[in-house]
Amino acid sequence: MQIFTGEPEKQGFFEKFLFFPYPCYPDRVMLWKHFVKKCLNGEGGKKAVPDNFDISSLAHISEGYSAGAIYKARKKEKEDAKKKEEGGGDDKKGKKKK
Repeated sequence: MQIFTGEPEKQGFFEKFLFFPYPCYPDRVMLWKHFVKKCLNGEGGKKAVPDNFDISSLAHISEGYSAGAIYKARKKEKEDAKKKEEGGGDDKKGKKKK
């Protein structure tokens, strides 16, 4: 029996571990489809992922990635594409063409 002393019992944050397995192939396919569709439409659009978009290859090469890592990869690619689109008028030295 523990006597209450008025101080909270101290527990370390990492004393317990939760194991979340990495997504399997069908789950990765669903994740990629969802994230690509969200990228194409924003939050509320209804465009479907094009039939010629190779989700299967993305799902295969992302084996061992968490759902969060897949999301970050999609987000980074979107940001890089946006930067490339905005900087499309730059020459090789990074100066604007006139």
